[in-house]
Order: sequence, then structure tokens, then C-alpha cells
Amino acid sequence: MNRDSFSKIDAPAFELLIDIAIEEENPDEVARWYKKLKMREKKGEYRYFTRREKIARTVQEKYPEIAIEIWKTIAEELISRTKVDAYESASIYLRMVRNAMEAGGQKAGWESYLSEIREKNRLKRKLLEILDMLGKDRIIDI
Repeated sequence: MNRDSFSKIDAPAFELLIDIAIEEENPDEVARWYKKLKMREKKGEYRYFTRREKIARTVQEKYPEIAIEIWKTIAEELISRTKVDAYESASIYLRMVRNAMEAGGQKAGWESYLSEIREKNRLKRKLLEILDMLGKDRIIDI
């Protein structure tokens, strides 16, 4: 199969190719197929919730920007559900975003993003309480 024939692959085949690349622990191929799949995605909620998590975990070391984008999307989708348990789940992804951004020297970017989340959701008191905890969950800074 030559490279040109890949342009005719439909989205379900991309999912399979992503799954294979994840199993092979090949972040380059995961990133490649994820980008192709993403280009074909229509606007709206992404269907492959559990697969996104696996994609992010596979590429987080080599392609942190992809992992950060995925984690932000998941967190924002959870926040939009306006349920306390969804906010708590979102905080898990926001922690991953924070850790990856700070590790990449993007602490100011993280703080700006967190401010955006707070501003967009300023009426969600429980969410704001959970966001306050994001800065307090480290007992000791190393």
C-alpha cells in the first residue's frame, strides 16, 4: 500500500490505525493518525472519549502539545455538563494540563488558561471551589 492510498482511508480506519500505534507504543504514528482523524472530524463533541485519553497518554512525552489539547478538550466538555462530579473529573484533566504546561516552561500560559476557565464559568461556584484546589494540591514543591 503506498502513501497516496492513505488519503482515501475513512475515519473508522484511522481509529484502528491509532489503536495499532497505541499498542505498538509508537507516539509518532499515534500523532500522525490522530492529526489525520482530527482533520476529518466535524465540529461538535468528539466521539472517541476513551481513545482520546489513550492518545494523550501515548504522545504526552514526545508531543505534549497534542496531549494538552486533548486534556483541555475533555476538561471543557466535562465542565459544560454543569454537574459537580463532572467538575471533579475535569480537575483531573486540568491537573494533567497544568503539569504538562509547567514542565514545558509554560507556567504563564497555564495561569492564563486557568483564568479563562474561571472567567467563562464565573457563576459556577462549585467549579470555582474545585479550581481553587488545583493550586493547593501540591504538599511540597520540588
